[in-house]
Amino acid sequence: MSIAISMLLGGVSAASISAGLTAPPTETTSTLPFTNPGAEVDVSGWTNRRGVLRRQTAYYRTGVAAFAVGGQNEAWSTQEFTVPAGQQSPIDAGNRLVEVKHWQMGYDSDTDDGGTTLEFYDGSDALLVRRFYPREDFPEPDFVERTTSCPIPPGTRKIRWGMYGVRFAGIEISQYFDDIGPMEIKPISGKSASLLYWNNGNSRTGWVNVTGTLISDTYDTWITSQPIFAWGNEATAEAYIPLDVSSDATAIDTGSAEVNLGVFQSSYNGNDQGEIYLEFRDGSGDLIGTQVTISAMATTDPQGTGRIGIETVPSGTRSIRLGFKGTRVDGSNLDAYFQWISVFLLTPL
Repeated sequence: MSIAISMLLGGVSAASISAGLTAPPTETTSTLPFTNPGAEVDVSGWTNRRGVLRRQTAYYRTGVAAFAVGGQNEAWSTQEFTVPAGQQSPIDAGNRLVEVKHWQMGYDSDTDDGGTTLEFYDGSDALLVRRFYPREDFPEPDFVERTTSCPIPPGTRKIRWGMYGVRFAGIEISQYFDDIGPMEIKPISGKSASLLYWNNGNSRTGWVNVTGTLISDTYDTWITSQPIFAWGNEATAEAYIPLDVSSDATAIDTGSAEVNLGVFQSSYNGNDQGEIYLEFRDGSGDLIGTQVTISAMATTDPQGTGRIGIETVPSGTRSIRLGFKGTRVDGSNLDAYFQWISVFLLTPL
């Protein structure tokens, strides 16, 4: 609402109020600093989602301290940001991404792992997308810079960035984080993003069983009793979901469209094999090129890890198949699990 006020002799002589709302100005890039990005004094400003965030002074990149993600088998801490008003309209138009840089180091090689997370919530605090990014070690003596980035789903009003770690040896998780941020909300260069698919693991609607039967189960990974995609006691299993992209045919046929995939993959015993793949199909349903494997490996522990895949969408594509495969290596159940599935389509403007 705009208010025009004229002043006369130090007092208000008249005021006119014009009807209608004025939208906040659009911001090109918003830079949002983290509260306490380096544990210089304490660990305030962070919310423990699992385990307890610690401050340690033995290893750091700058200052006198850095974060260590807890002394448990696994730990996860996050910080929440409110989307600036000037970014809401371009986010809802699919033209914004979020990016956070940080520095990370492990105590020694081939033991504990650490990674990052991004979560997107709407104005009612309903979860829109959750992504766990791959765990890595980065052994001493040097901190390594990492970047976490993702298109922002329309409707997002809050964003949470997090750091997580898994212990394999010793008495504490030896993964250290320092100089975190800032968080940047900025335009997607030359492209627009739409959220093709999101499933936290609780719905089988639209999925096609090739072998075996995809079932509903729950599993305690990073959040207690979370729904997961699972199978029973099959030796091998496969299922996929077709995602229609025919409405974006013109943009796809330029050859510069991309699909951006995120999946959390876990296991019970760490031996059974899980695979994530993409297929690009034409208007007749025929495969274009070959099946693209995003991840084909056993998850080495029950805690699991994030998988990220970014692929160019071939010209002529009218549907994208997202598929999961499982192979039982030992035991009586096929322990290959999948959850927190998000697929974005990025098309040229």
